[in-house]
Amino acid sequence: LSIDVGTSELLGFFTAAEAGLAQTVHLQPRDVFGNTITDSSIDRAAGGTSVVDRIDGQRRRVDVAYELCLGYAAGFFERGVVPCEVSGFTSLVAVSVGTQAVAGAVPITVRTEAAGQFVVRASLGGLPLAGDGARVAFFPARTHGPASVVVGRLDRFVAGLDAALVMVDTRDRYGNSREVGGDQLTLAATCESTGAVHEAAPTDLQNSSYAFVYSPTVAGLYSIEIRVTATPADFLGGEVVQVAGAASLVGGRLHPSVVLPAPLDVPSCTVSGPGTVAATAGHAAPFIIQGRDKWSNMRTQDDGPFSYALHATRLSQSASLSEVDVSGDAVYDASGRYLVLFNATLAGSYQIEISSGCPADDCTTRFGDAVTVVPARTHAATSLASGAGLLDSVAGDSAAFIVHLRDRFGNGRASGGEGDYLVEESEID
Repeated sequence: LSIDVGTSELLGFFTAAEAGLAQTVHLQPRDVFGNTITDSSIDRAAGGTSVVDRIDGQRRRVDVAYELCLGYAAGFFERGVVPCEVSGFTSLVAVSVGTQAVAGAVPITVRTEAAGQFVVRASLGGLPLAGDGARVAFFPARTHGPASVVVGRLDRFVAGLDAALVMVDTRDRYGNSREVGGDQLTLAATCESTGAVHEAAPTDLQNSSYAFVYSPTVAGLYSIEIRVTATPADFLGGEVVQVAGAASLVGGRLHPSVVLPAPLDVPSCTVSGPGTVAATAGHAAPFIIQGRDKWSNMRTQDDGPFSYALHATRLSQSASLSEVDVSGDAVYDASGRYLVLFNATLAGSYQIEISSGCPADDCTTRFGDAVTVVPARTHAATSLASGAGLLDSVAGDSAAFIVHLRDRFGNGRASGGEGDYLVEESEID
């Protein structure tokens, strides 16, 4: 009784399978005449041979040394894989292949986590078996979010300017590129300061790559979440199955990102502070210029110099509006802010104008809301009195005259009655 390599063969060998799933083939030993070697034939064999061993002193079994090697065949997929080798040493037993019992066949489990096309190297006792050199394909398993890879820059953008191309290469749980399309993915970028969510839909490139175009306009810190929400049931298509939970998160984590403000846009800058509403003549009034980009994001660095001017639209005394000059330079404070202290001496209404100093039209902007400058405290030396009662009067008769209260800049007081502002007759010039 001896095993002949030329007549022995592999039974039930497959041509395609999914990576990670175990497949079973059977090694069927035969003698030189093609007879199947079974337990009974082993028992009837007279004497011993190099492949006959005595078990428990009574029953004889044939021990078979076999080797099944899957070698990677280049060109099927772009990425190389590690060959899978299966080898062992077993005793022949009676097992079932499908519904037919095959006595003496040795079951061999074949499994590889690598996807690709392989060449079968099957040998028995070091000599090739029938079927040696056949090709078998292991297709990638289902798409697995944590094993999928984000390709491209996510860490830093400029608001409204950087249209980031974010690529995702979908892979199965063993790291094999899926190589085909059909997956459903989502991208959601959440701004940590506002809670606003920016979503983007991908373009399926049909080769396991998906392209997101992500162009945020609000500056701040973001958490970017990319998920696989559905995937074909198998490599060749089939029904689409939903993916949820941890298995859907691409890369297995959220991706932090910062969106920086765009360059300074003067028309988008804002002013704030007491000096944008009201001021008192002769008293310094403050306001803040906040640098912003065209998306109204606050600038965080010095874009100076900035200058300001207050243009009179109405004055409380007779003066040329064009001759009023209330202007100066702003002083950089921090975080894109500039401090202004202005001192207007003529009461009236003004409009604020700011400029970054460049010659372009969009480097200057004027704000429509008026700043009201009110008169200062009453000043006796600039106040006036008029009326007939100042010239002559008759004893016992009532004499009338009018006192025109003004501040020290000549601005007429719009209201009076404050006790400390009243003066005696002898003090009025």
